[in-house]
Amino acid sequence: MDILPSIFLDSKWNPLELTDRQVILLGRVMEERKLITVEEVIRRSQKKEALFPEYKEICEILKKYPSSMPVQFVPIVTSEEEPYITTQLKTDCLE
Repeated sequence: MDILPSIFLDSKWNPLELTDRQVILLGRVMEERKLITVEEVIRRSQKKEALFPEYKEICEILKKYPSSMPVQFVPIVTSEEEPYITTQLKTDCLE
């Protein structure tokens, strides 16, 4: 399965300062478009640290934000939409 473009947003739809890889990893511990607190995201991420050391860095980044701040994982292209997206759009290659 291809990795679908995604972003990680606060409740006002402002993106958080995370890399694409970090956003993808957070997508593994969150439900799409469901607001949860930073504290809960950190708790879920800490459970994954043994498998993916990158979660430790993610937790450090998230600790800069208020623990009660709601955040959400938002795929730009959902898995249902993915078959209808051209390869050019998925790879950002318009040659």
